[in-house]
Amino acid sequence: MAKKIWGKVLVCGIIILFIGTSSIPSTETMTKQSEGSKHLLNERAPTISQPLSVLTTRLALQNQQRDIAFCYACNVVANPPYWFSSDDEYLAPCILPNFPSGSDIDSEGNLYAVDYGGGIYQIFYDGYQVFVAASIAFNSLTYDPESGLWYACDMTYLYTVNMTTGTSTVVGPLNVPNTIIGIACNLAGEMYGYDVLWTGDSTLYSIDKDTGACIAIGDMGYGFVYSQDCCFDRDNDILYIAGYFNDGSPAGLLICDTTSGQCMLVGNFEGGMEITGFAIPWSPNQYDHDIAIRSIIKPASGNAGPITPVVKVKNAGLNTEYNVPVQLLIGKELISGTVEDFEATNAGYTHAPKLPQPDAWAWGAPTSGPMAAHSGFNVWATNLAGPYPPSMWCYLLTAPFTVPGGAMFNFWHW
Repeated sequence: MAKKIWGKVLVCGIIILFIGTSSIPSTETMTKQSEGSKHLLNERAPTISQPLSVLTTRLALQNQQRDIAFCYACNVVANPPYWFSSDDEYLAPCILPNFPSGSDIDSEGNLYAVDYGGGIYQIFYDGYQVFVAASIAFNSLTYDPESGLWYACDMTYLYTVNMTTGTSTVVGPLNVPNTIIGIACNLAGEMYGYDVLWTGDSTLYSIDKDTGACIAIGDMGYGFVYSQDCCFDRDNDILYIAGYFNDGSPAGLLICDTTSGQCMLVGNFEGGMEITGFAIPWSPNQYDHDIAIRSIIKPASGNAGPITPVVKVKNAGLNTEYNVPVQLLIGKELISGTVEDFEATNAGYTHAPKLPQPDAWAWGAPTSGPMAAHSGFNVWATNLAGPYPPSMWCYLLTAPFTVPGGAMFNFWHW
């Protein structure tokens, strides 16, 4: 048994991060095969043999204005594949029969995904997944906040999709020389997409939601191939690409300039994992003034003492803000004062029976019951070697100690 006095305060802040991975569907025979490869242009890349830690992937998003994303690693051989959730944990086994080729989140916060081979699934934030309806196979899926409609594409057409019934309606042909692999709508309802190809740079397109017509914006500075995805951080109007490169470079996360098409690499995904089913949560309502703390950068941990806090602040409002006051509850979990584990001494505890009852309290290493101390070897116990006697009535009294204001007294018992 041990006791300690410690002060405890909480560090308050909002740090959000989700990560996962996914891939894309082959729906028609429009793509070609590369020499010596059995994989189609929009199919998953050659697989990686081992499941991967999510840590490196998480770091690719961590320092951006948005700290959270859902996705799926479609080329990792895991049985079954998983959705990532935190540094060391997976959120849940993925129930989709192939892999999520696209996903997005609507204005109600509902996360939907489409399977590479067809089928609509809803994915809940606790990891629960449910089949919603059958559908054709799509390369990508996006929600349009402006109209409230869901859109999807295969290798030929743009569609609207009923997420309840799975019914898809052709909007029109995409009319691009290569295959559109990912589409995404920003908060204003502007749709963008990009293509995959075996060699050369991919192209970013603006897409007419009424006709499906694609207008080239510009080269992206990188060439992409195989399954992957894009999505908007709608709160910050940033288009992210989860890219798998056609020159053999490690796959990575990129930011794409929607005015020029040029991309900037944020970071590489661990082990060459291939990411799709990519979705970032967003706030459907925008207010004139909406400032929030996104994360606490400093202090993260450490000993108590004077420190200047550093926080990441996000402006989700419609106005430029100046001199915004930030209120933080800074705290610590600090062990201080007296810590006693009874290893060196019995800590001056006293004990006695209420006569004529027996006194069973003893100090030492237990040889029965839990057979161990919370730390070290020694405990105070009623009979170290077996059950305490019947009709026992005795007490154990600690040495005097003071618990200062704001502190807590804690002890362990079995």
